[in-house]
Amino acid sequence: MSSGLPRYSSSAGVRHASYAATRARAVGRLNRVDKVVCFPNTGKNGESGNVMGTFMSRLQPWSRGELWLRVFFWTFGLIVAAFQLWSERYYMTADAISYLDMSDAVLPRGSWSKLINGVWSPLYPFLLGVGRRLLQPSPIKEVVIAHYLNLAFFLWALLCFEFLMRSLLAEQERDMGTSRQFLPRWGCLGLGYPLFLWAAISQIRLETLRADMLMSGFVYLMIGLILRIRNEGPKWTLYMALGGFAGLGYLAKAAMFPFGVLILGSSLLLVRDWRRALVPAGAAAIVALAIGAAYFYPLSKLRGHFTLGESGHFNYLYHVDGAGPTWYIQDLGAGAGTLERVPRKIFSMPPTYEFSFPYAVTHPLRFDPSYWTQGARTRFRLRNQYAAMRENLHLLAPITGATSGVMVAFFVLLFTGEKVAAVFRQWPVWFSGMAGIAMYEIVHVEARYVGVFFVLLWLGLLVPLYSSRDFGNRLLTGLVIGVTLSLFIPLVETTAYDFSKAKHRRNDVSVQAALELRKLGLCEGALVARISPWVTDLMWARALRAMVVSEVDYEYTYQFWESNRDVRAQVLKLMASSGAKLVVADVPTNIIVPSGWQQLGNTSFWFHPLVERDIFACGTGRR
Repeated sequence: MSSGLPRYSSSAGVRHASYAATRARAVGRLNRVDKVVCFPNTGKNGESGNVMGTFMSRLQPWSRGELWLRVFFWTFGLIVAAFQLWSERYYMTADAISYLDMSDAVLPRGSWSKLINGVWSPLYPFLLGVGRRLLQPSPIKEVVIAHYLNLAFFLWALLCFEFLMRSLLAEQERDMGTSRQFLPRWGCLGLGYPLFLWAAISQIRLETLRADMLMSGFVYLMIGLILRIRNEGPKWTLYMALGGFAGLGYLAKAAMFPFGVLILGSSLLLVRDWRRALVPAGAAAIVALAIGAAYFYPLSKLRGHFTLGESGHFNYLYHVDGAGPTWYIQDLGAGAGTLERVPRKIFSMPPTYEFSFPYAVTHPLRFDPSYWTQGARTRFRLRNQYAAMRENLHLLAPITGATSGVMVAFFVLLFTGEKVAAVFRQWPVWFSGMAGIAMYEIVHVEARYVGVFFVLLWLGLLVPLYSSRDFGNRLLTGLVIGVTLSLFIPLVETTAYDFSKAKHRRNDVSVQAALELRKLGLCEGALVARISPWVTDLMWARALRAMVVSEVDYEYTYQFWESNRDVRAQVLKLMASSGAKLVVADVPTNIIVPSGWQQLGNTSFWFHPLVERDIFACGTGRR
């Protein structure tokens, strides 16, 4: 029975039929794209004859499945982020305390000079200050409000990631009908969103008040823009946007300066004629420097020499050259030079220090660590560098292991795909990820530093790979589900565990301690001493606007409590000589507190008066 289809009896005929079918499918796809996407007219050399419009209009409309996929990931991400925020709304780090101190500059009667800090860049605390000024929370509530503001930074990063994804998808649709093969759009979404949510919620995390989430948004924007420069040519609008985001990214975190230089340099390799891109790229660099001058100019003036930021210098000195001890640097290790100022060691064992600062902050040693390393110089030694990089590799191992499901998906697609060479076309994405990881590998690695770069690395490697075999879609569906589960299950387990603990904790102990000290009459501007084995329990001092001026080295807290009474009395006497009116201690549960100490409510905090009269008299005035 005839089917009505032509039959071919020779191999040449089969090849002709295959070619005709392939050409028909390509023409059909192009016709469909022309109707929906409305690509611009092209002029000579294939260049755009008019502006392409917004990136929203360059994509085909989302199919129902793709729309539901996006809704699912957005909803899931917002829910998990909200749970994490609520569970850790009282969690504070010493870095977060410094950011809050800096944000005071934006408030009425605040000093703008507080935003200029050698280690912490000014954009994040500025935005925190704007939020605080608009919402006007009380000192006790400001920490919770600041955590909720982190949700806005999460949404910002998610929107920036949307821009990157749309840039990738627009590039794929532009190449329809060519010999290039990519993952289908739903595959890109199904692999891209889990990677973003894993990095944002599990690695960067919303529990801490730090600039990493804000910075990640600028990274996504810059990579999306260089992809558009490759597709649309060296347009001035794209380069000006790239320069603007590079400058703002630098204001968010100083590490974005070398990364911005790398991205601007990479853009010259992506265009057909790099000479045409030189002028707009140079103008973009000028824009970035002009925006960045809001930070490096006043910082250079403050330090007395030109500097783009001291965070790299401080971290190299501490993590590679081995300066120490932690927080109380007395010895430069392999570094050179002479410290202009050091915390004064007032007792040897347990090590106890006193310190001050030009203006009132919560903790002078942490507000600007580079203030205490002026005069020191880093020095390269191969042995130290090798030891630091080996340690950083160990720190990278669990982060890499967390993406083992993504790694499996990559190798499966690599060995089943027919266009493996297409991976090299997406080098701007995965190479930027590798460069960002390498930048931190040289000095110091933390998950919040490199999470965004792992997203770029895996996204750039996965998107170009696609198997056109008959089982390609079924295989890809399985891989998307596998990757999503491998990234989301640990994330959900951790979030659920933290939430279950937070439900049974009516209030944070630091808040309770602050309220008890307020009841006792501790007023704004009080000078206090501190004994604690932790670096995350300074919120009571921040909430009361107190200033820590002396403390026992946090690594030797147990030695203090295990010392005899005469030693403890001598330490307390020396703390009093620093100007502190009382000492507050966060006491571990296995310590029996000696007489003379009074518990602050039902918390782990205890206090000891250091003077007989007016123990809660204010200091020089806080704000």
